[in-house]
Amino acid sequence: MKISNLKENPHLIQETLTLIEASFEYDKKHSFYKDFYPLIKESNHEHCYILIQDNRVLGHLGVLKGHLQIEKKYSFAMFGGIAVDKNYRGMGLFKKLFQQVLPLYQDNAFLLLWSDQINLYSPFGFYPCGELKQYKQSHQAHSYTQKKFSQLSQDEKDTISSLYHSTNELRPTRTAVDWETLFTMDTVDLYLKVEKNKIKNYFLKNKGQDLTDIIHEYGEISSELIQAGTLWTPEKLNASYVTLNAFQLKPGSYFKHFIEDYADISIKSIGKQTVFEFNGESYELATEDFLQGVFGPGRFDELDLPYLYIPGATSI
Repeated sequence: MKISNLKENPHLIQETLTLIEASFEYDKKHSFYKDFYPLIKESNHEHCYILIQDNRVLGHLGVLKGHLQIEKKYSFAMFGGIAVDKNYRGMGLFKKLFQQVLPLYQDNAFLLLWSDQINLYSPFGFYPCGELKQYKQSHQAHSYTQKKFSQLSQDEKDTISSLYHSTNELRPTRTAVDWETLFTMDTVDLYLKVEKNKIKNYFLKNKGQDLTDIIHEYGEISSELIQAGTLWTPEKLNASYVTLNAFQLKPGSYFKHFIEDYADISIKSIGKQTVFEFNGESYELATEDFLQGVFGPGRFDELDLPYLYIPGATSI
């Protein structure tokens, strides 16, 4: 039994996808390859790790790198597509795969994954934090019209990119390659608000089986978005909402530097407890409480920060 990746074993891509879709109980009308194209595309195959025995794929763990720009650029790593063959579960294969891959990405600001299985990932140093507010669709008329990515002019693409990067939220930066990757994802629906032939706002809704009827990205936040679908956002609007945990986070090697630039907090040490200084005062908190105080839910009242928001088309 060995751990390799899809770059070294391109002939195992279909078997890997079959394993992932079986583990996630994918409906036959949907495709993990389409829904999570940024993760599974060929150029990222070196970060798609597989556990192989007798040329058979028994497990998969995918990693997608991202970047955030504050005072300087910080890299982070997202983990997804985590699957083990149902006939080999309970044999420690997941632990073996995770323990070997995680150290390869510790040299980042932080590591993220999306799962409600807190007890499964806490032994590896992940903590639940981050906050999303879920606003239910109001089914009222709205001023957005749907448009295919393939129909966009270059000027329209540039406008959407500008709207994405001008938000008050702290979002991953997108390169031209990142945008072209997004524009090939035909399971994601694009809606535009156009006034006098100019795009004023946009939102993305759906992502195949993953985010059905969810608005998971937008340019400018507005209550009008709730009229078009169930909205996920860290922002507070004048409407009722349900709070969701956004992600699980593991601090990386550059986490202290990231937090100093992001929150003006000086971390002295971090383990199960975090010792830090803020506004000239020293504090010590359980690390989960510290991370939730910075990223939510229940952010520290003293912090006035842009929310860290990983849009659905980027998250894995």
